[in-house]
Amino acid sequence: MVFKIVLALVAVAALGGLYQGLTAKPHLDPETAKAPATPNWAIAAPEGRDTAAAASLETPVWAADPAEALAALDKVALAEPRTEIVEPTAGAFGADDPLAKTYLQRSATVRYPDYVSVRAVAAPGGASLVLFSRSVYGISDRGVNRARLKRWIAAVDETLARAE
Repeated sequence: MVFKIVLALVAVAALGGLYQGLTAKPHLDPETAKAPATPNWAIAAPEGRDTAAAASLETPVWAADPAEALAALDKVALAEPRTEIVEPTAGAFGADDPLAKTYLQRSATVRYPDYVSVRAVAAPGGASLVLFSRSVYGISDRGVNRARLKRWIAAVDETLARAE
């Protein structure tokens, strides 16, 4: 009897995760997206930039224009394994904005999907990035999304000079 109850609970959890994945929206504006109910996400933004969900990391301002900052991020993101650009459909975030993109990065073992939506923005003295990294499945990401954003920002920081 206990085995049947445990099996039923596992089935319900699996179906809940499947529903969560099927309803996930890959293209979300990192400035206006609301914080998910689960703690498996991270947002990075330049100091003083308002985002609907509180930013957990700060992005620097680089002596570049927004297109150059996004191009630098492109090289960093696409150099990582299991990462690709997700092309938006008409009307979705990034569809008509050359300074906005969404990346899909899958985990190594199970290939769980994580989305990272990015907007390159003008900032005093140059440009910066607003990034929203989030897991599609699960409740906890064990810091994966925050670590990804830190890694990507640090790599862009090595490529572009900081604004003064």
